[in-house]
Amino acid sequence: RVEWSEYLEYHMKKIGYKDHPVTPDFVRSKDKFKLLPKHIKVEIAALEARWSETASNDPEFLTVDEFLAFTHPEASPTKLLATVQDTFNTFDLDGDGIISKTEFDTTYAEAEGVDNVYREDLHLIDTDGNQQISRVELMVKLL
Repeated sequence: RVEWSEYLEYHMKKIGYKDHPVTPDFVRSKDKFKLLPKHIKVEIAALEARWSETASNDPEFLTVDEFLAFTHPEASPTKLLATVQDTFNTFDLDGDGIISKTEFDTTYAEAEGVDNVYREDLHLIDTDGNQQISRVELMVKLL
């Protein structure tokens, strides 16, 4: 298992921060924490939030599987399922568990700030060529 205190210490060394020893107690102390530069405070807060999301057993440590999900969230089964769910929440307009070509096109037509190149990518996900995207097809593509 990896403890939060040892990971925090490792991370601060990795980014080259040596001005103050940064421990969980240091972070919890408002008087000490305010001594840190803003970009370091933001980085620690983001790191701690990701850690908390990943730690399912105990907030003070991560198991090997949790640590792998923490360091490589793109390979995390939980992250993968969340991405698939978010995608279906956005594209599956009728809630039938399938993203049809019409739903795909409609969602992109209404989207703001989406790169047009993705509007033609249905065929990259629709591996069986039936003009629909299933959850399995999307999960396989994301792996």
